[in-house]
Amino acid sequence: MKSSWSIHDFPAEEGETPAPEADKPWVPPPLTSKEKAALNFAMIRNRLDRKGRGARRRAGEKKWATKGK
Repeated sequence: MKSSWSIHDFPAEEGETPAPEADKPWVPPPLTSKEKAALNFAMIRNRLDRKGRGARRRAGEKKWATKGK
């Protein structure tokens, strides 16, 4: 069981050297709704399994369906 307090939680007294602070890892800020929407749009737009003749041509298919329209 981990204790809820530490000796380093208290200020240093006279004659003591302060405890070194641990380096916190950098965490990127969360994405905004606009950034999320742009990311989702880009992922869907460039997907190889999109339906439609243009998407199949972009995916590199040599022959694509032209009938049944």
